[in-house]
Order: sequence, then C-alpha cells, then structure tokens
Amino acid sequence: PGNPELAKQLIKDSGEAAPSLTYDYSPSPVADRAAAIIKTSLERVGFKIALNPIAAHYYTVVFGKGAHEFGRGGWGADWPNAKTVVAPLFTQKGGWDLSRADDPAFNAAVDAASVETDRTKQEGMWQALNKQAMQNAWVIPTFFEFQQRLTGSKIGNVYIWGPYGSWGYGAMYVKP
Repeated sequence: PGNPELAKQLIKDSGEAAPSLTYDYSPSPVADRAAAIIKTSLERVGFKIALNPIAAHYYTVVFGKGAHEFGRGGWGADWPNAKTVVAPLFTQKGGWDLSRADDPAFNAAVDAASVETDRTKQEGMWQALNKQAMQNAWVIPTFFEFQQRLTGSKIGNVYIWGPYGSWGYGAMYVKP
C-alpha cells in the first residue's frame, strides 16, 4: 500500500510542489490498469499525472525525442547475469539507459562488476547496483506475473528461468 503520508511529507520537506508528469506506455488491458493505478497512487500524494498511451512504435518514441518524464518498459536478460540488465538499462553506454541518468559513481561500479571474475563477489555487486537503481527510483515495479506451464512427462530438466520469464531451453532435454 505504500506510505502516502510519508510521501507527502517528503514532498513538503523538499520545499517544492510535486510536479506535473506524463506517463508514457504501450496500451494493453494490463498496461492500462497499471497506468490507472500509477496515476491514482501518485495523484494521492500531490503529483498531477497525464497518461500518454503510445499505440505504435513505443520504443522508437520513448528512446527518441518523444519521451516524457517516465514510462513503462520491460526487459529480459540475454543470459543469466545481471550485466545484461543493469548495464543496458541504467548506464549511458549500455544502449537503452531507461533511467536517463548519468551517475559517474554508478557507472564506475557497473564497470567494476563487469570485469569482476569472482562470481560470488560479482553477484553481490550486481545486487547492490540493482538496489541502488531501485532506491533512485530509476525503475518502479508495477506488477509481478505468475504463470503455470505444463510439459509432457518425457521432457526433462524443466524450469522457468526467472530473468527471461520462459523455459530454460538450453538445459531441457527429451527423455528416452
């Protein structure tokens, strides 16, 4: 449920009024509901939110000059390592930079995690970077999807790989 009173107090303590913002998103039944929740939640604490559904070429618009203050996006890891998520989404050299931030300390930490060869240490570094991105509100999670999938009894090593949101195809096999 969040903490609307704390949010109002933080806005008040900033000495500035909550701004008017436009939320870009690609419309769908789920995205429309999420947009309405985002609008209602932020307006409850003083923001003025305009919804901007972009029906065609969404990513072309939001990664070009047509983007507004914030929007909806999705991402899937290319392989099981946070480098394929954190660096592309939150750094200028990553290509997408959904945060539109250019934080030198964050960039240096991403560079350090990218070359760390101790997997356990690297994992902790990526977790810290992900947490920092969330604390900076570069990403606002709006939903978590639950799914059920079935396979035949002759398919082995079946699991859903969380970062990709699909089967772990490289590890599956057909049983004799």
